[in-house]
Amino acid sequence: MEEAQRLERMRMQEAEAQREAELERMRMEAQRAELERMQEESQRMQEAQREAEKDTPALGADNEDRTVMGSLPGQVGPLFRWPDMAQIPQEKLLQGTESIHVRRANRTSLRWVRKVVAAKWLPADEEDEDKEENELDNSLVMVKDAIGPIDVTYVEWRKSGYLIRVSQTMTVLCVTVVPPDARIFGSTTQQRADAVSRICQAMIRSIAEVELPTEEKGLINVAPKGTMAVLQEKSFAQAVVKERDDGVVGTPAWQDSQDELDRQRFNFWWRRLGWWTDGRAAGLYVLKIENGRWEPKYLPKLDDNWFEGPKYTRRRK
Repeated sequence: MEEAQRLERMRMQEAEAQREAELERMRMEAQRAELERMQEESQRMQEAQREAEKDTPALGADNEDRTVMGSLPGQVGPLFRWPDMAQIPQEKLLQGTESIHVRRANRTSLRWVRKVVAAKWLPADEEDEDKEENELDNSLVMVKDAIGPIDVTYVEWRKSGYLIRVSQTMTVLCVTVVPPDARIFGSTTQQRADAVSRICQAMIRSIAEVELPTEEKGLINVAPKGTMAVLQEKSFAQAVVKERDDGVVGTPAWQDSQDELDRQRFNFWWRRLGWWTDGRAAGLYVLKIENGRWEPKYLPKLDDNWFEGPKYTRRRK
């Protein structure tokens, strides 16, 4: 009897070991597949970027602009100029269902708002799970050729007295925050930088752990202290802060080539947040990247005709 029980335990242990081995094999296969997908996406975006760069004129050294908006990269400055929605021609306004590309842009825009803005600063009805649609879904405005050939989505709402506006292209997301009292920004450059830092801590979503599959070490956590710690360090503590004629701009610290961890996390949106303030409002902007596998740039040409399927990112046959 005891021998039979011992054999049964051994059989069960062997079966359990086989199950564990199979689960590990499946996990490794999934990890390899994800790595391959990310590498393919990286290659596709890098090719698209090279094509867009060919069509982007170089800026001369004499183009220094001392204004806040003129100091922002690429298409970012125009994205912070909120349009008068009542003045937009009807033929430029889309419903969000016209084509697969329009539907994808609509869906992606809403996903990125929820990805970047902290849940407690989204509209109150976001927490109502019984509602099929909410304020964000119903308020998103899609404008074709909003900035030249660049298509843009816009959405705004109020929360706790703050006006929050989000504008997006295919590659860039901008958040404007207008507080009920402009005095929170202070008067000195440091006071204003600190005020924008506090806004980020409150309003930007923080992720506790971000795992990235790598060829050498498998899954690694690229934000062991959370993404907000990285954002605060790179976008404020180590940022390049410049006074402009009408405010202050902050550019996140560049990648430290000696820091392997920083190289891994460099191309995530929370590692590349730029900001500005004119003393009345704050602007935050990021490149819409989340897998760390390609080094993006602020190239307006990449955003041309987003709603039609942008030409630089169409898959070539």
